[in-house]
Amino acid sequence: MNNKIIAGIASVALVLGLAGLLPEKESTPVSQDLIRDIVKQVQLGAIPGDEISGNRFTVGGLTFYAESLNTFISASTTCTLRSDPTATSTLLYAWQNYRTGSTSAMFIEAGKATNNRHATTTSLGTTLLAASTQGTFVASTTPFAGLDSVRVFQPGDFLNFKQSGGITTGSTDGTGFVPTGSCGALWVTI
Repeated sequence: MNNKIIAGIASVALVLGLAGLLPEKESTPVSQDLIRDIVKQVQLGAIPGDEISGNRFTVGGLTFYAESLNTFISASTTCTLRSDPTATSTLLYAWQNYRTGSTSAMFIEAGKATNNRHATTTSLGTTLLAASTQGTFVASTTPFAGLDSVRVFQPGDFLNFKQSGGITTGSTDGTGFVPTGSCGALWVTI
């Protein structure tokens, strides 16, 4: 067994000794121009997977800001989303989805508010959800038709969805009904 250990050590020493006798390979200096050429040829910046994390993303020089919620907040203000807190932006698209219905119709309003998560100071539109139904309301901007300051949000303005009406079983005044669903919005910064 000692012979095997000695033979192994001798083999390693022989390999290391021969490696020291081999001539060193000269290294070629790499120029900055060569590095720039290689970097230009390599396309970097792919998104791994099918999801972009974060609220802000830029495509072709346009910066978009998005927010969404999976559940609603309360019986009256069902959804509140905040626009880009760092830049003035224009609302491009918003939605609210109701997964539960009420035994009576509900009045839905979308509105803009400054520094208030529960107000609809500037109404963006209203609609009605019929009794015992589920639905999704979608709002989007229309083609260019002049100035539209209603859809321009100052940094950090709120987009709020409110509902009134709607009665749950055993309730007679519409209170106590908290719908379930989701909501979201997409802005472009200006």
